Amino acid sequence: IARRWVEQILDSIRRDFPHPPVHARNLHHLSVAMFDAWAAYEDSVDGYASVESIASDNVDADREVAISYAALRLLQHRYASAIGGELSLDCYDAFMDVLGLDPMDDHVDGDDPIAVGNRVGFAVVDRFANDGANEANDYADTTDWQPFNPVMVIDRPGTNVEDPDVWQQLNLGTA
Repeated sequence: IARRWVEQILDSIRRDFPHPPVHARNLHHLSVAMFDAWAAYEDSVDGYASVESIASDNVDADREVAISYAALRLLQHRYASAIGGELSLDCYDAFMDVLGLDPMDDHVDGDDPIAVGNRVGFAVVDRFANDGANEANDYADTTDWQPFNPVMVIDRPGTNVEDPDVWQQLNLGTA
């Protein structure tokens, strides 16, 4: 199930504007959400953003449901306002339908796998809301960082790098 949710986020990344740090952050947080939902059903393992210990008569099935809801909640939050966000949200809902799950069920009370997954997904969103990425302000840079090397325009021959050991921004003619 984790691989299938990774395919969902990769499709969302393909639709969105290229922004590697943001997408890397989203991939990491999706992994955290899925791990935390998995860990909720494993007594000897604690989650990272959400620590729960849930007893189940059908661990494998409940784990898959919890992972799906945790992934759904994180992806809905992160890609709702992205480029292609409406299509991404529709794809998440359609995928939940394929799994036989109701994407509108966002209850968090109880120990059923839907509630566990929703709590985990919301916990991951909350845990990383103020992690320094400035998500609330569309990831605007507040550090006044200035690049050492000038921007390299890819469509022009040659290089304008001043120090090859320092990162250089690239300007792509077609994104």
